[in-house]
Amino acid sequence: MEGGALRGIVVTAVAVVLLPLAVRAADPEAAFEHQFGAEASGVRASRDRGDDAAFAAKLVQAADDLQDDPRMKVFLYEKAYWFGIKGPRGRKTAIQAARRLMELVPGKKDFWEEKVLMADFLVVAEKKDSGDRNSLIRKMVTRFVALADARAAEGKYARAADLYREAIRGASYFDPKRKAAIVDKLKAISARAEVDQRVRRLKQRLKAEPANKAAAAALLRLLLVEMDDPKAAAEQAVLCAKDETEKRLLLVAGMKLKHLPEKALLALGNWYTDLATGAGPARGAMLRRAKTYYERYLAVHADEDESRLLVKAKLGQVTKDLEP
Repeated sequence: MEGGALRGIVVTAVAVVLLPLAVRAADPEAAFEHQFGAEASGVRASRDRGDDAAFAAKLVQAADDLQDDPRMKVFLYEKAYWFGIKGPRGRKTAIQAARRLMELVPGKKDFWEEKVLMADFLVVAEKKDSGDRNSLIRKMVTRFVALADARAAEGKYARAADLYREAIRGASYFDPKRKAAIVDKLKAISARAEVDQRVRRLKQRLKAEPANKAAAAALLRLLLVEMDDPKAAAEQAVLCAKDETEKRLLLVAGMKLKHLPEKALLALGNWYTDLATGAGPARGAMLRRAKTYYERYLAVHADEDESRLLVKAKLGQVTKDLEP
């Protein structure tokens, strides 16, 4: 073969290889379709789960070899997980992909950690030796509970509730005594988990409908009153505050007490006193916050003037309302 012709073939081959690189830098999904789309469609159409497992392994290898595009790397591992998890032969590959994603995407580490756990559970449940399987499932229950405890400690009650439910399913068959203890854990966080789920739904609605005032008001009250989380409420101030006054209150409510001026302390004390009205089970939390702001105001406002006397009276009433 002549040198010119050979060089032409090499240039053409390199162009074919480089084209996906250029595409994937802008759009991983488009690059995936360019490189793997036809094969992926064939695998999806196949009833043989071995095809899914083999394809998942191929995607993990492709992601492992990729050095210059983190977004594409993540996309390939995600695809590998969802193809691998479909059947027993691909579960270990799915776990491998999920562990890579835990490292590459810190913001979704919780999500992929739970996917690893669920995949591990499926691997264990499919073991043929019943004695071995039952022993491993007991250990899996321990892992589910430990992860649920961690989510509850982080304030992620909805996720914790889902994990406790999975643990209860396993314990129901192999460890009835432990099941009761896990049920108690679930009951202890059920109310907060329900609020978590409502918050999540409202955030999704507002993402789709930013002008939905009813959803904004409901989200704000959930965060500020029922969850007693002014910092989380402050993060929603721009979207959810009904007016500029409420926006300012939300922003200062998320600040440290020592950084607040007298005017802000008084305004927050009055605001939380008003929020306590109709707050139901959260009434005590609202009054305690009002009490804290009034006490801080009196500590920094030295003048024995009308304002001080008024705040003393308000503090006295809040203190009385907090009595059993």
